Amino acid sequence: MMEFLCAISDDVKWDRASFPSLYEPDNWMATENALTKRGLIKRKTIKEIRAEGYDTIPYRMTDIGLIVVQLLKVGGLFIQADAAKEKLCKRRGRL
Repeated sequence: MMEFLCAISDDVKWDRASFPSLYEPDNWMATENALTKRGLIKRKTIKEIRAEGYDTIPYRMTDIGLIVVQLLKVGGLFIQADAAKEKLCKRRGRL
């Protein structure tokens, strides 16, 4: 759940969605439901997805979710997704 939450906070897809395996299953449905139930993420509306493009992730952070992510960063437990690293490098012109 923590990896999923960190990926959504960076507005990228979960790493496990790219390379699911027996040891790291891509169980995004259970993870999404658990984080939504705890009030950390919300599903975007169809209008939001259309406005951002269909290649966007269908989730957004809630205010509480953002606070939890800040705590993870301060505590050194934040897990940056590979897609977030690539996105950052592209913005900086390194890729």
